[in-house]
Amino acid sequence: DAYEGRLYVLDVKEEMIWRLPPAGSGFGNVEGYFEDSRSGLSSGIDMTIDGAISVLMSDGQIARFFGGERQPFEFQALPQPLVRPVAMVNEGDAEQGALYLADAGAESIVALDKSGRFLYQIKAEPGLLADLEDLAIEKTSRTLYVLANDTLYAMALPPVPGTPEMSEWP
Repeated sequence: DAYEGRLYVLDVKEEMIWRLPPAGSGFGNVEGYFEDSRSGLSSGIDMTIDGAISVLMSDGQIARFFGGERQPFEFQALPQPLVRPVAMVNEGDAEQGALYLADAGAESIVALDKSGRFLYQIKAEPGLLADLEDLAIEKTSRTLYVLANDTLYAMALPPVPGTPEMSEWP
C-alpha cells in the first residue's frame, strides 16, 4: 500500500512492515516500521493504510498500528463472524471513513467504521462473490472495485453513517 508518498510492504515471514520513502523518481532505502520484527504478523494476508496501518489476519482479526504501536481494535455488532477473509481496503483517514473487508466464505463485503463497529454489508446474488479475491477504492468518486470470479465489478459506495454526506443519500 502507499501513504503520503511512501510505499509500505507487509512481510509475513519477517513479521515486519517495510517502508520505502520517496527519493528522486523512485524510492530510498527500506526502513522497518517496527523496532522489533516479531510483531505478530505471521498470519497477515492484507493491509491498508489511512494514517494508521491495519493488517487483516487469516483468522479474520485485524491488527491496527499507529506510530509502530499496536492500537486496540475490536469488531462490534458483526451480524456473523468472518468466514474466509481475503482482502481489506479503507477510505478516509485514521478516524473517519470505513474499512471494507472481503469475506469470500460468506460471499460478502463488510463495512466497518475505524473503531470496528459494523456499518453495513454488501451482498450479491448467490455465487457472484464466491471467489472474492481483492478490493480497491477510487476515493474521489467513492467507487468500490471488487475482483471475484475472474471479473472486475464496480459499485458506488453509500455514504458512511455519521458523515455529513449521509443526510444527502436517499
